[in-house]
Amino acid sequence: MTHPAHDQALFAALQTNDEATVHALLEHDPALLRAVSPMGVSPVLFATYYGKHDLARVLVERMREAGLLLTVFEAAATGELASLRRNLDERPDIMDATSPDGFTPLGLAAFFGREEVAAELLARGADVNRASTNAMGARPLHSAVAGDHTALALRLLAAGAEVNAPQHGGFTPLLGAAQNGNLMLVEALLTAGADPGARTEDGRDAAHLAREEGHRDVLEILSGGRHDAEESRKVPLTAARDTGGMTNNGDGRGIDAPPGPPTGEPVNELTGRPDHHTGYQAPDPKDTSQPFYTTTPAEDRVSSSNEHKYESVEIPDPEEVTGQFDRLATRDPGAMEHQLQAPEFAGAQTVGPGLDSATLDAAVPMGLGVSASLATVDERQRTAVDPNPGYTPPSQEVPPHLGSTPGDLPPGVRPEVQDAVRGDGDPKDS
Repeated sequence: MTHPAHDQALFAALQTNDEATVHALLEHDPALLRAVSPMGVSPVLFATYYGKHDLARVLVERMREAGLLLTVFEAAATGELASLRRNLDERPDIMDATSPDGFTPLGLAAFFGREEVAAELLARGADVNRASTNAMGARPLHSAVAGDHTALALRLLAAGAEVNAPQHGGFTPLLGAAQNGNLMLVEALLTAGADPGARTEDGRDAAHLAREEGHRDVLEILSGGRHDAEESRKVPLTAARDTGGMTNNGDGRGIDAPPGPPTGEPVNELTGRPDHHTGYQAPDPKDTSQPFYTTTPAEDRVSSSNEHKYESVEIPDPEEVTGQFDRLATRDPGAMEHQLQAPEFAGAQTVGPGLDSATLDAAVPMGLGVSASLATVDERQRTAVDPNPGYTPPSQEVPPHLGSTPGDLPPGVRPEVQDAVRGDGDPKDS
């Protein structure tokens, strides 16, 4: 019996493709070749399931060297035909047995594309329609389709595989082949009677799956076998009509025809010369039908028919545009849109009437860094009524009267303390 920690290390090394660790573990404990994974499969099957086929070969060789026989499931999954035959010779009853994870030998051979093994199993009478006993419910044909093994799937069809049997999710072989984009297999399944209308449990049919995966060739085959409403909507409603050779300017001349006389012939607006190559002056055929698909008034419509009807853009006089703002740049209050605000709402004091610049210059000499207007404002503030008569600025404070008690001492304080507070003496001298 192997150590559980060693088992766990072996399967972790197989999953991460760590060949060195696998060799080291097997050297230490060869019995690990018969270890069982949490899902109940052997190391050989575990490596094969995870696509580590090189490590699977290493394990097969190790078993051969140790004289251990592969199980019928290991032989079917790895394609070891000799080991398969030996198992079936010894025990014919395991032909349709199921592995610990629920697959038959034929199902394993079909999924991994082991065609020789599948042929041997079919020759010995294996059940071609036996489904797996796990949640997948997959039959060998489902497995071959899932693995995209066309030749093996055709062999199963020839052996009588059911073409419309669903597996988990409602997938039939045709649905799987359409999803894989296997055109040959899709055609073979349809020929064998596969139902193109079968749907998965979530409502997708073969055409939907092919379209979902971008397999256009498969979609064409499926659309040819049945009516597809969605594809029908992609077909033009009317057949293309022959509009004749390419002409220029609507005058009937072919694009390769030599230019005609300049008189009466439309010319290229850019070069001023007859233009028989571009044909861009040709009227737009939609113009004749425009009233039927637009709500724009006729006088406002613009199309290729208006190409010779250029109307210059009227550019207004710049003075008309900017002149309306001239009044905002003047210093004349009378020209402004609004009258001056009253002083109480203007946010600043204003100069009283009758004071001109000469008077202000005489009151406050210029060059002191103070403007005349600020000096006038300060003077008006000094002569204004005191709004807070009970407040005395610190600059105007005078020492308290000698006969009054200092404001920060309560009444009844001893005189020596009062003198000390006023600075007239030291209480320690008393």
